[in-house]
Amino acid sequence: MRLPLTANDAVRSVPICSCAKSFSLVILLLLAFACSVHPVGRPDAKPLSSALASPTTVVLLNPAVRFERLETGTTFSSRGSTSEELATSLRSAARKAVEAARATLVDCQSPSSGEVAALCKQLDAHSTNLAQASVKDGARALLRELSMVQADCVVLATLITSELGPPETYNSFTGQITSDMSRSSFSAALMRCDSGEILWRNDVLLRSVATVSDDAYAESLRLLFGGRGEPS
Repeated sequence: MRLPLTANDAVRSVPICSCAKSFSLVILLLLAFACSVHPVGRPDAKPLSSALASPTTVVLLNPAVRFERLETGTTFSSRGSTSEELATSLRSAARKAVEAARATLVDCQSPSSGEVAALCKQLDAHSTNLAQASVKDGARALLRELSMVQADCVVLATLITSELGPPETYNSFTGQITSDMSRSSFSAALMRCDSGEILWRNDVLLRSVATVSDDAYAESLRLLFGGRGEPS
């Protein structure tokens, strides 16, 4: 004769593996939430077009791209997009923003004259600082020279810095969850050639290593040049 189950027997009869599976699923969902990435821009950011008065000639410097380890500052080789791919996409987004504002574009990739080409090459060494709205004396002198060969010009500098940080973790003993610390910063600045005065700047933060194929990367570029407005 089989005796009825007691309350304690009922608790013991619940398969342990099913509890473990449910717990694992919760952890995976929490990790996914912790690792979700959305770009964040300046809350008061204006679109690049707001600083482009007509007629204006925009000299687009070659984009700067850096890969750094967050903990040491040393360089690393990205397993995603290469620096060339990032530079190409950044240049394309900048060109579209300038053209949409109906400004005249001079791209340092295909400069309008030999003099401009020479100055573009020299300005490459300063592009990281310029994109962060830092115009030092050496760059200011080159900008002034550029104003003498390219009338009524402004310079647009752009930069992507991808920093590789520690990956996401889960401590099964304490329940502590940490998110991936990798991040990418997008910077751009527009300045007068004759004086170096900053006319416009913007920065966007993306909490992942920059990858061209990601939707969050495309949104980062939209925020960088379009500000907080709606997509065009």
